[in-house]
Amino acid sequence: MNLADSIAQCVLTRYDRLPRSCKPLRRANGKEEWTVLAGIVLRKDEQLLCISLGTGVRCLPHEQLPKHGDILHDCHAEVLAKRGFRRWLYTQLESIQHSPEHAWFSACGSGRWRMHSNVKVHLYISTLPCGDASMTASALLQDPQTALIMATTGRPGIAKDWSSLHSAEEPNGLLRGRTQFNARGLRTKPGRLDAPSTSCMSCSDKIASWICTGLQGALLSRFFEPIYLSSIVIGETAQIAALGNPDSLEAMMADCQSAFNARTAIHRQLADLYDATVAFCSITYDRSRLQLKSSMSAEDIVPATEATSWIEGSEPEALYAGCRRGARPDREHALAHKKRSRLCKVSFLEAYCKLTEESSVEYHQAKQSSHAGTMAYRHAKECLRTGPFSAWLVTSEATGRFRLPPGGNNDT
Repeated sequence: MNLADSIAQCVLTRYDRLPRSCKPLRRANGKEEWTVLAGIVLRKDEQLLCISLGTGVRCLPHEQLPKHGDILHDCHAEVLAKRGFRRWLYTQLESIQHSPEHAWFSACGSGRWRMHSNVKVHLYISTLPCGDASMTASALLQDPQTALIMATTGRPGIAKDWSSLHSAEEPNGLLRGRTQFNARGLRTKPGRLDAPSTSCMSCSDKIASWICTGLQGALLSRFFEPIYLSSIVIGETAQIAALGNPDSLEAMMADCQSAFNARTAIHRQLADLYDATVAFCSITYDRSRLQLKSSMSAEDIVPATEATSWIEGSEPEALYAGCRRGARPDREHALAHKKRSRLCKVSFLEAYCKLTEESSVEYHQAKQSSHAGTMAYRHAKECLRTGPFSAWLVTSEATGRFRLPPGGNNDT
């Protein structure tokens, strides 16, 4: 088994162990749910360990952006896997300071840690991620009538004035979902023509950003040097290519190289960063839309309404509408601790404050910290967004103006 297949199998083996309650299901009306699976895998020498996995295909409309950082805005599988990896990093920090010999990290001064040089980080995705990396695939998977509409028009019913979605001027060249898939550029989610407008950038765009800035994010940059992806492993490309012509697989690889590496090449050269390797694997995920469509009609399959997060050393977490299953999203009032996901912003702020003993800091203030690592991360991100990602849709600073709720872990 080659490395790409081994990485995919590592995630799928971990997924298979999840309880049935955390997987897509057959609904009472007989329809089967499909979803996307993604995972973060660490490779040390020849050993592979799945650290985090996520399933999910949904994100919240812009008007439902949470005020208190307690609801997950983006529940696509790739984003959940990455946020799960960040949550795992927080758990490592709780033990790392008491263990001079850590399996994955070594001290690098100023209270920061770096990943051992023989450890590589891989991202597995069961299918091509939304955005530019899947434009050829989108064309192959659409029925002819929808394909024509999406290739030639914008999304109907969406205003061209996006001033309510971001704090900057209207960006040039920002595309919506899968419309105009013959064009290339930054895109927002979701891809459905009838879905409400969202301020989430596509997974292709987000992955390209992670390649340049690291998976650790702003808060954890205070404690870790950048943790870069070594490779991106993608599934079911051969099955998608079979729907097209002999050049389709090559075209999909070109899409991925363009989306992940080519458009950020100058930035990465200046920062002395390497490309992330893109590899297609032969192993498939049985709950993907394409796999289900191969054995039943399109009318009998539907996207999963729930998402799942699993993290090494923790129990899986089932999510609905950005909250833990059973919770009712409330944009105006903060959720109780037991109702919010461990992956939401306020949960990350809670973990951050526990380490720094800065319990009164706002989330936005923590991200603007003057610590060297945080400043370096912020600079890398700003360079991207004034360069190849200048059309990135930036949400209002007000969405980060929240603190820990009174009582911290109080469930009331």
